[in-house]
Amino acid sequence: MQNRKKNMIETNDVLLVHEQDQPIGEMEKLDAQYQDHLHRALSVFILNEQGELLPQ
Repeated sequence: MQNRKKNMIETNDVLLVHEQDQPIGEMEKLDAQYQDHLHRALSVFILNEQGELLPQ
């Protein structure tokens, strides 16, 4: 499992899921978005004390 996670991070892959959120495969993030596949995603926003967004 650890190797799979590391590989997904290195290749920018996302986990594809079906309508009940069960994993069904992996795909490169941009391909999954352009082909309108359901996938798990997480966004993190970091703000400084002035409320400014830290660019990623």
